[in-house]
Amino acid sequence: MGHPKKRIGFDMSEKSVAQMDELMQKLGLETRKDLFNHAMTLLDWVCEEIEKGNAPMVEKKDGTRERLLMPAFKNLQKDEDDKKAVSISLTPVKI
Repeated sequence: MGHPKKRIGFDMSEKSVAQMDELMQKLGLETRKDLFNHAMTLLDWVCEEIEKGNAPMVEKKDGTRERLLMPAFKNLQKDEDDKKAVSISLTPVKI
């Protein structure tokens, strides 16, 4: 038998809902649950990499790399310099 399921609801701004719908369209996803599952997969991977001491990055077209940073990631950092860098970087989208 499958895992028991729980319903979770969010109150979101119209802007955030529109952003979700735009992402769903870009990614070819049919449901917000699909979008949430993909986002959770990505966030889980990033957390695992940071916990291993790795720095998840995006390689740009020009060959430069930009580290993926969010304030919440500082809780995963062991190095104090990394914690400071993460705390001043990207701001997560407000929902």
